[in-house]
Amino acid sequence: MFKCHGTRMCIHMNDICNGVPDCTENDDEFLCLPSSHKCPPSCSCFFLALHCLGTKFSPNGMGKQFFLLVHFHNHTEHNSRLLLSKFVSAVILVAHDCGLKKVCHNSYSAHIAMMNFSSNIIESLMNECFKLSTKIKSLSLNKNKIMHLGRRSLCNLQVLSYLDLSDNNISDFSSSTIGNVVSIFILENNPLQGVSAESFLGLTVKVFKTEKYSLCCVVESISRCTAQKLWNISCANLLSSISGRSTLYTVSFTVFICNVVCVFIHRNPNKKGTEKISTFRHMAISLSFADLTCAAYQIILCIFDTVYRKDFVLKEKVWRSSAFCLVAFGLSLCFSILSPVLLTLLAMARFKLVKHPLGSEFKKTSFVMKNLSGLWSISVIVSISFTLFFTYQGKTIPNNLCSPFFDITHTVISMKVVTWTTVVLKMAAVTIMFVLCQNDE
Repeated sequence: MFKCHGTRMCIHMNDICNGVPDCTENDDEFLCLPSSHKCPPSCSCFFLALHCLGTKFSPNGMGKQFFLLVHFHNHTEHNSRLLLSKFVSAVILVAHDCGLKKVCHNSYSAHIAMMNFSSNIIESLMNECFKLSTKIKSLSLNKNKIMHLGRRSLCNLQVLSYLDLSDNNISDFSSSTIGNVVSIFILENNPLQGVSAESFLGLTVKVFKTEKYSLCCVVESISRCTAQKLWNISCANLLSSISGRSTLYTVSFTVFICNVVCVFIHRNPNKKGTEKISTFRHMAISLSFADLTCAAYQIILCIFDTVYRKDFVLKEKVWRSSAFCLVAFGLSLCFSILSPVLLTLLAMARFKLVKHPLGSEFKKTSFVMKNLSGLWSISVIVSISFTLFFTYQGKTIPNNLCSPFFDITHTVISMKVVTWTTVVLKMAAVTIMFVLCQNDE
């Protein structure tokens, strides 16, 4: 005897699968194969499971199929989408390496819980792609050529718990593409240049599998991220702390304004009748312009910290390879070379004027201007040459502050050379100034 579900009613075994429902919930006709049920040619079947490997047969003239598990691998029929729509009772539908280009239509089984369309040539997903198959819990679309995701392409899959979009060409992603909760989300090996902090707004993920740690920073709620976190990467802005940001903003604009005022004052002396600016004024103006290069470097960082804001973690590589970061790189190097040599020149001028107040060449404007022009020319040429050499090597600046002295990868030999050269130059400048000051006494 067969006991009907949810009742005490029992029916004879001969009444099972006879085409006439006898139980109140029709469970006596559940999982019954129709008389027309046949295994497709060149496929393997076991009860309600179908496996087709490297086969080719046309779906034309093919009736409805009642297999629950359907697996096609390397099926070469050009109308594979029509073929898959014949399996109206499928709970698990797998089409691996079948040349599928379009998968969005309303002919799939409404009972599908697991769908795997990996290793095909799918290029896009339209809005509400699987409109009728709302019971899908697992969806694998990895190893395709997906470039575009409709803004609401998967949002109707409210019970979706596993989503694999790895190894595609997805460049942008919207929070409205999928539902609010996904247990396992795989998004490895995609360009994702257009992703922003709003792309994952409202999304809750338990396990997020990606090679980009920056993506883990923008998912609103995440339990575990598989991306490796390097010591130099954080989820912060370009300027990581609020105090550091405020300090740099204040210092950069203060230095800029003070040096502009300094240049203006020295170019316009208060004494009436003064036609020529003294040699020390030339030096002071030159030092002010050197400080302005440092202020310009800091202002570039402040501007782009404001531009990127919370999206910086996603735009980090774009920033480090940008022309603005390269300009900041060159300005920082130029200031680091100019500052010590100009201070050394000023110390030497003071020493000479103290020792030889009447016959010092530093009283001659032409002599001072030649020295200043030479030092500026050498500093600018060295800075531009090294910056262009760095660009010619095809390297990306290895730190977010675009500094020529901080190599977090420890792989750029040229940066090590410049760093140590600048250190030696500064030490030499300090030593010379100290000796000159001692001799003054």
